[in-house]
Amino acid sequence: MGLGGSKKPIKNQKELPEESKEQIGNNEVQSVGVQDSGLNGQNLAEPVPFHNQADCETVIRGANNSWIVLGRDRPGPKNSGYSGRGSTGAGSIDLVVGKMGATKGGVKSNIYADPNFAGDAARIHISQKTDIDKNFGLVRGNVGLSQAKSGIGIKADAVRIVAREGIKLVTGVGPKERNSGGEKVKTTYGIDLIAGNDDETLTLEPIPKGLRLVETLRDLNARIDELNGLYTTIVLALMAHTHVTTLPGALTTPSPDFIVNGLVNGLIPAFGHKVKVFIDEQNNLQPYGGNWICSRHNRVN
Repeated sequence: MGLGGSKKPIKNQKELPEESKEQIGNNEVQSVGVQDSGLNGQNLAEPVPFHNQADCETVIRGANNSWIVLGRDRPGPKNSGYSGRGSTGAGSIDLVVGKMGATKGGVKSNIYADPNFAGDAARIHISQKTDIDKNFGLVRGNVGLSQAKSGIGIKADAVRIVAREGIKLVTGVGPKERNSGGEKVKTTYGIDLIAGNDDETLTLEPIPKGLRLVETLRDLNARIDELNGLYTTIVLALMAHTHVTTLPGALTTPSPDFIVNGLVNGLIPAFGHKVKVFIDEQNNLQPYGGNWICSRHNRVN
């Protein structure tokens, strides 16, 4: 078992070419793990495929399946992307580690591999003209699919963006903004947070604005409080109600039973309800409340 509970062994040299295996076996210090074991940054033999290089590409290759490819937009075979269509203005930088690392069969030597946005282990892809959502297999969402525009895609098992002094996600910076094709950006695009790359099972919904939501809920609480007051007024009126008897001009006293029922089943519960509404507002709708519904750190416009 490998590091972190992985089923893959920490060192896998099964897919090395036969000549490399023989070389390791015939070298005593290497075969027993003294030399070229990979420890402390030593050289390490491991299976690495070849990059199926296109004529327009400049390839920088590391010894352990790390690559920088400078070329034109190409998410797959040589005929893919805007490079495959012979498009200008489609320059790209593809930074990849672990070619074939996420494929079922794993990494193999002596094989020519095209870029594989699903099957390579980790990638940062920068392209001047690309269909970035299609290349990474992303759903439309509310923002939609970007086509024939500049794009940057990042994919790995785990992606972390860390800032010591805040992170801003910004779409558009002003009314005179132009896209990579020189066209004016006429629409304000939003930000979609999509878990599981699924925009159908759970429909994307607008993120509420915290302060406006607080104001709305406070208005609602005020209406509930008004209703509570009207209810209390009616109960008090009924408790004090008298009516004329059969004797001309004579009034009856209020009903003792109704007074008791009004207190037990009306005024006391109404007061308790009023207290609960007050506590809920303090707990949920005030910044000092334990359940303050606004994020204390993050904002959305």
